Amino acid sequence: IRDQGSGILNYSAVQSTTSNQQPTTNNQQSMSGLDRLNNFDAGEALEYLQHCCGSISWAHQMVMSRPFVDRESLLGLSDRLWEDLPFEDRLDAFDTNPRLGNLSYEDTSLAGTWMREERTTIEAMPEEVLDDLKSRQLQYENKFGFTFVADARNKSTVEINHELDRRMLNDVETEVAIASEQQRKLIWRRLESLLLLLAASKH
Repeated sequence: IRDQGSGILNYSAVQSTTSNQQPTTNNQQSMSGLDRLNNFDAGEALEYLQHCCGSISWAHQMVMSRPFVDRESLLGLSDRLWEDLPFEDRLDAFDTNPRLGNLSYEDTSLAGTWMREERTTIEAMPEEVLDDLKSRQLQYENKFGFTFVADARNKSTVEINHELDRRMLNDVETEVAIASEQQRKLIWRRLESLLLLLAASKH
């Protein structure tokens, strides 16, 4: 099931059409999705992988490293490539994440859908809390020069504020390392979501 024009899978449509299917194990789904990813032409594979990480360099290297034998080899390679990326390429990935409190974030792409899911608790916060997060996000960016990166899924307002407080005390080198680890975890989650999505979609 694909959006007209882009050729990319429609995430919402796939979810609705697979709700009545017989369940399979995550491992079976991952292998099926991995087979599809391996068999895509380079351009299509690149488009999907860029939804998992905003660094074009990372995505290109992932495409050129196919075929992947299994889920573990896919995730392991992702880690190695991410670790070796120059800082400028990591910034590309950091800056694709929506800013805290940004309810106007309307990216309807696959990546945009995943990012909103990663921040569902933030979007449900009162307006005054969101305004405060926006202000603190700007303070963070002014100090470090990039967007705050964190896996905010299921985190409360208190937890997010505490994390911001702790990380604002860091020097730039320390904060780049922390943001990189947070981004690595997000890439993993998106890769696993991609495999399940590809396995669930119709050819």
